[in-house]
Parts: sequence; structure tokens; C-alpha cells
Amino acid sequence: MLVQIIVLTSLLAGTARIASHDGLPLELIAPARPANIAFQAKVIMHTGCLLAKDGRFIQQDEDTQEVVELHGADLGVNVGNRVQVTGRASNSRPAIPIATSVLEVTSVSPRSRGGCLSVASTLDAEANPPKNQVPEKRKVR
Repeated sequence: MLVQIIVLTSLLAGTARIASHDGLPLELIAPARPANIAFQAKVIMHTGCLLAKDGRFIQQDEDTQEVVELHGADLGVNVGNRVQVTGRASNSRPAIPIATSVLEVTSVSPRSRGGCLSVASTLDAEANPPKNQVPEKRKVR
């Protein structure tokens, strides 16, 4: 999970060094100078059943069991299927109480069709698209 950290400094002398958790230098802040620091958001991937709950989309990661609320396009057509979603963590708070975070989905990759009824039952969710999300019709070749 990506955590946003805001750093406030009151530097009178010396230099403040900001580094990543593995020691990679990210920024140096000189005394008496304002610093506007922006970090690129980390790309996050989750694989599991894509479900609908209370008019929203959720996914329980099959490795960590974390429930994530999903925002983005092409989610309704994949409800009830096992998918891999890729995206960036959102600063918004999940509207679904069982979700621990919100993921702004940038891509959805189907892994397998169906097989999500037991996960849906456990989470009191649906393996069908929410009524307000009508899936697009796809041409069968």
C-alpha cells in the first residue's frame, strides 16, 4: 500500500536530506528555502475476484486477503471474474467499510471467468455488476 507522507521542516542551518526507505536520496533542502517535493506514485497490482458491493467495486487480493475498493473504467464487465488490476493508490477514503484502501485502476487483465461466488458470499458482495453499472455489450466472433 502506498502511504502519503508530508514533510515539514524548519531549517536554520545545515541541509535536510530526504531519502527513500532503502537509502536512495530523493531531495536535499537548503536552509531558509521553501521546498516543493513531489514523488511519483507507486504502481500497485492486485489479483483476485472483482466483486460489486453497495454500488461500488471491490477486490480481495488472493495473496494478502486485503480488500480494496476499485475506481476506474471497464470494471463492470469483469465483475464475478478473477482479474489482475493495476493502478495507483488514491488518497480518498474507501466508501465500503471492509475495504482498507482505494485503488485508481489503470488496467484490468482477466485471469479466469467466474469462480467468485464463495468470495462474494464471504464478503457479502455480488458476483454480478451493480444495477447502476450496465456492462457494455461485446461482439462475439
